[in-house]
Amino acid sequence: MIEEASVLETQMRDCEEAENKYGPTQRKAMAEIQSGSDALVAHGCNTGSCSQTLANECKEIGRNTKMRENCDIYNKMADNIAAACKSPATKMNCNTYGEN
Repeated sequence: MIEEASVLETQMRDCEEAENKYGPTQRKAMAEIQSGSDALVAHGCNTGSCSQTLANECKEIGRNTKMRENCDIYNKMADNIAAACKSPATKMNCNTYGEN
């Protein structure tokens, strides 16, 4: 029983260390994604129908805000935290953000 508690304590410490190490980068990536999403909405990219010109402008906003890149960073940090915590990673579908 004591050995099991020691193992759990080590796992908890590893998880906390991973959160401290990777969490800030993950949260920054999420904030950047939210900022990009806000820019897309402000530009009218969420209206459901658009001209080719607006579609191109929206793609450019997505590229400039590096939404796909930030999504990939978010997921990489999620993998790192999950590995340390010995739990499944909660990841985003980066395909919704197009190509890098």
